[in-house]
Parts: sequence; structure tokens; C-alpha cells
Amino acid sequence: MIGDTVTISWFGVFVAFGCLMGIVIACVLRGTQAKPVSDIFISMIFSIPLGLLCARWFYCLFSMREFEGLAQMTKLTEGGYGLYGAIFGVYLGVSTAMLVADIDDFGGIMDCLAVGGAFAVAVGRFATYFTGTELGYEVDFSFMTVYDEAHDLHVFAVYWLDGLLELVVFGVSLWFFRFCQRDSHPEHTEGKTALVMLALHGFNQVICDSMRADGLKLGVNRFINIAQIIGIVSGVVILLLLLVEAIKKDRFRLGHFFSFLILLECIAFGVLAEYRVGKGNYISKHLMMLGAMVFLSAMVVHYAKYARISEPGKTAANKKART
Repeated sequence: MIGDTVTISWFGVFVAFGCLMGIVIACVLRGTQAKPVSDIFISMIFSIPLGLLCARWFYCLFSMREFEGLAQMTKLTEGGYGLYGAIFGVYLGVSTAMLVADIDDFGGIMDCLAVGGAFAVAVGRFATYFTGTELGYEVDFSFMTVYDEAHDLHVFAVYWLDGLLELVVFGVSLWFFRFCQRDSHPEHTEGKTALVMLALHGFNQVICDSMRADGLKLGVNRFINIAQIIGIVSGVVILLLLLVEAIKKDRFRLGHFFSFLILLECIAFGVLAEYRVGKGNYISKHLMMLGAMVFLSAMVVHYAKYARISEPGKTAANKKART
């Protein structure tokens, strides 16, 4: 605590460190694109405030019961932020920077920020250790758990698993970014790394938010988990987009048909795992869900390597140049 009004928490320190390192990573990757690193800083001028505001309002939108009025919702120091709101805020920030600073490389900037953002999210998940949130339910082992002295039981510390999986998302996103740079094929366009990161992050949220006892939820009985719904919808939509674009490039093949079947089966396994109840199968049901999401993630990376996706503005410019 500093003085009588300002309190600095370890959670805030680690989150700030994660965000700073995410920006550094984005700048380094921007340099490897042989593009101005200043584009990242200009984008951050708009993305940081918009990300904070959107993250706060996302949380407030689904937690109305916790607030007494609009004034309390606008207090950013009260805590409570939604990650998908922050992602939307960054999207708005980069879009605003492009309009204000006349930057014409939306996909390339988003690729760099996506990889750096994945690292920042991983650090933020581990930092949840200091807040006592992102906890699951009772388990009969002590590894990656928090001991509840009042009830003499161990509850699963979801933030450890969430942080580790987000590090995997960061690693895969970084590898895919470098893969696109090494490959000279025209279909490896800017923007695909951001799509891959968003899809993999979404599938991770399906797993980890299912394990949480304190996630943002909807419904009369507060059963529908918001992050899960957004995660699976965004991930599947991106996968279908990549799959369709891959089909356009190589024509429809038998492997594409089986990919559709695997996609449907993975969704079915995820739903079945989500609705299995009981303390005894808490871990086993999520292992089943983990397997399904890993399959979907592998499909995203596979089809992202071959899909032909161009930025709308560049596509229109290329057509105009050819005519």
C-alpha cells in the first residue's frame, strides 16, 4: 500500500509485467516483418484504454447483480474484467490506429499482438494465484490444488492448468507466425496467426472455464458459462472458415469430409463431457473434453497452413491493380 488510498497488488504487478512483455514480443515480431515497430506503439495508444474499458463493460454486462448502479460499474479500480472484452477492445484500438495514423497493415499488426497477447494472458492466469479466484471444485488429490481449511478439503486450482495451456497457445502461435514467414506461398497471408491464436485460446477456455466454480455465467440457475460459449463459437467459426478456404484452394477431397465428421464428433464429446456430473469424474470428464479440444486445435493449425485468406482491403486493391 502507498499512502492511504493507493494499493499495489502482486496480481497487478504480474499482469503489468505480462502486458509489458507482450508488447515487447509484438515489437520484436514486427521487426521481423520488416515493418515499422512504431505501428505497435501507435496501436497500443488506442488499444490499452479501449481494452480496459471493453474488458470492464464485458464483465459488468454479465454481472449486473454485483453492482448497485452505473457509478460503481465505471470504477475501474474495483476489479472485474472479461478477457474477451479486452480482445475486442484491442481490435477496436488497432482499427482506430489504422484510421488515425493511416496504417495499412491490419493483419500484420494483429498477428504480432496476438502472439504477444498470448504470452500476456498466460502470465495473467498464473498471477490469479494472488487473487484467490479461478478455482474449481473439490478433488481427492493435492497436486495443483488449494487447501480449504474451513471445510478440510482440496479444490482444484484451475489457474495453473489455464496458465500452462495458454503457454502452449503462445508457443504454437509463435511457431505458426515464424512458419508463415519462412514459407513463400502467397496463401500464407497476414492475419492468420491472429485467427489461430484466437481459436486455440477459445478451445482452451472451453476446458478451463468448465472446471471453474466462479466463472461468468448466464441463465436462471447461472449454469451457462459465457467464456465457454464464446470460446467454442469463435473457435469453430474460425475452423470452418479455414476449412472452407482450404477446400476452395484444393477442391473438395475425402479428407475434408472426414474433417467435418471429426469436427462434429469433437463438439459432441465436449458437450457430453460438460453435462457429466458428480465429484468422482471431475477430472476424467475434463480429460475427455481436453482430448476433443486438442483435436480441434490441431485441425485449426493444419488447415491454417493451407487456407488462402487475404485482407479485404488488399484483395480489392489487388483486383483493381490487375484490371
